[in-house]
Amino acid sequence: MYERRERGDMDVSEFAHPDIVFARIGSELPDSAGEWSGLDGMRKAAVEYLNVFEDYRFEVERMIDLGDRVLVLERQMARGKRSGAPISQEVGTLLTLRDGLIVRWEYYWERAEALEAAGIRE
Repeated sequence: MYERRERGDMDVSEFAHPDIVFARIGSELPDSAGEWSGLDGMRKAAVEYLNVFEDYRFEVERMIDLGDRVLVLERQMARGKRSGAPISQEVGTLLTLRDGLIVRWEYYWERAEALEAAGIRE
């Protein structure tokens, strides 16, 4: 899934449970933090988030297997569409899995919060 996403294919529906809960935590962008339910809710949240950026890309720096969860440490890079300002942010994603599908996707704007949520100290 992450190999596809790094190539720009953001459709994760085959990897996610239809009733997935997607949460964006700690983002400083207006109206971007919150929780959405189902694949349609997650798509809507992703489109709204990505629409404020140009040249959006990310790199997976590390994946940590936590049993029924996976912590993904990423670096996100983009430029604001309106401002043109570049961003580079270390973020974390905590994925909860059941029966091989993602049932909860927690996206943390601050990597330290993702580590804490996963119970990891670095």
